Amino acid sequence: MAGAERQLAPFVTAILASGYDNGPAAGPSQQQAEMRLMSKANLSPADRDRAAGLPVRSQKVKVAATLSLALTIYGMAGWIYVAICALVAPETLHLPLTHLVPFLREDTSGVLSFTLSFVCFVIYRLIRDS
Repeated sequence: MAGAERQLAPFVTAILASGYDNGPAAGPSQQQAEMRLMSKANLSPADRDRAAGLPVRSQKVKVAATLSLALTIYGMAGWIYVAICALVAPETLHLPLTHLVPFLREDTSGVLSFTLSFVCFVIYRLIRDS
């Protein structure tokens, strides 16, 4: 056993000394050191993103992305509700969805929910990818 440990030691030492595996010889990367300095400074999130090379987004764009994602989720939930109602009780699709809005039928609200979900998802993806 002692012989095997002596044979592996130079190999392990060479890897650690080269910094190949981010071992002790490699030390912290430049980006990690910059991020530590930025987190200690009193920088706004936008300034931190700018310093890290990330795209800076305005508050309006962030609100639009969040709102479009929320409408996507709620629109899909509304469509799923109508789809389940169509499977369980298809004879109720022609009835109003609620007595508060008597002109909005269940089937029409399903179509509107699906359309809203799709359009808001496309908007969300366009905002997020830009």
